[in-house]
Amino acid sequence: MPDAPNEDLTRQLQHPGPTTAHAPTPTGGSAEVVSRNGDRYAAEIERVEVTHAAPVADLGAAAERIARQVDVVGPLQPWEIAPGEQAILRSTQPTTDAEGVGYWEATVTSDRTTVQPWHKNHADPDREPAPEPLLHRDVGKLTDQLSRAVEPDNV
Repeated sequence: MPDAPNEDLTRQLQHPGPTTAHAPTPTGGSAEVVSRNGDRYAAEIERVEVTHAAPVADLGAAAERIARQVDVVGPLQPWEIAPGEQAILRSTQPTTDAEGVGYWEATVTSDRTTVQPWHKNHADPDREPAPEPLLHRDVGKLTDQLSRAVEPDNV
């Protein structure tokens, strides 16, 4: 497995303050990682977006492959599938605290997959983005897993 995305992302995410990192994926697509803050070992991730090397025709099948193959942000499960539009996956084991629930969500469209951490306060009607720390190697692993999982030959 090529480790160029990991190395590229690691170098870019080591800076304090907001950062947007870009790197190729092993399948010929690209990855964009938005972090709120970073250091030598980890970054506070706001969003990971992988642009697919080729359009994904069967979003439901791609969502099932992501559920089986992506483990960096915990197990994900298909939540909602709108054929031809998007598939949404969410954490199977959300975190809970006194204020609410935190979870990771992946949105798959024909051209990209976006993964974001969210928090839903019990008292509020809407959820909010909730940046989560990830080790740099895990960010690289996540982009690799996402890019490979949407490939139809990768069952």
